[in-house]
Amino acid sequence: SRLSESTPPTHRAEFEAMLPFACSFNLGRNRKIHYVDVGTGDVFIHEGMNFVPDPGDGLLRWMEEYARRLESGIYSVRALRPESPATSRGICLYAAAGPDFSRCVMRGVEVTASCVYMPEHQAGWSYSISMRLVGTAAERGFKSCQLKSRKWAIKVEGEPEEIVRGDGVIGFFPILEDGGWRLNRESDPHGQYVGGTRLGHQAGHFRYQSCSGRSRSMRGTFGGELQMFPGTIQRPEGEPFWVRLEPFRLYVPDFHF
Repeated sequence: SRLSESTPPTHRAEFEAMLPFACSFNLGRNRKIHYVDVGTGDVFIHEGMNFVPDPGDGLLRWMEEYARRLESGIYSVRALRPESPATSRGICLYAAAGPDFSRCVMRGVEVTASCVYMPEHQAGWSYSISMRLVGTAAERGFKSCQLKSRKWAIKVEGEPEEIVRGDGVIGFFPILEDGGWRLNRESDPHGQYVGGTRLGHQAGHFRYQSCSGRSRSMRGTFGGELQMFPGTIQRPEGEPFWVRLEPFRLYVPDFHF
């Protein structure tokens, strides 16, 4: 059954009954801390100085569902900051399998995506989109390709579909190549990629995160297309093509992590 919302504590005496049991990887400005009321078993989220109701049915069921997602592969263990793999290994809450995970392969380019609902944040959902090359260069017809533009189709229940177009993704124009992507002035023209990573080949998927806002119904889908150039935009080796971003769901889940 759907979990009921609880009212967060507002007084010192109530706060003293709260026991922290889980926190986000980043304990800086955007930290997220989970608390359990030791008297009632209710679970809450504390972000900064504000408590926000977290639908829950006690710590035991919260942990059972969390363990189920780990065991079934919905949650994966990987570097949470690809530029710092040795110091950021952890549990990623973006679904890597199951009904909340989207995947599509076209022309040898794989695009996957999923989102996380953020009850503590005004944006609503954080989504993660990743892309990589699959197969061989002979099968694809090119050794590398570069993202040029995107077209998002956001459908909120009860409202007309919204189409959003733009160049690149959050200022990046990733150049995909076997085993990873290439970091240079063409793929990162604004020098945004941080962490002291050297230029050149970056192993693994190209991943980026952004947010999708709340709506009246709090239900919808997010999909679209990505335009790729074989070779690079400056040195194309064929005609550009589009790769589909299969829609993933935007909704308020029963459990929040």
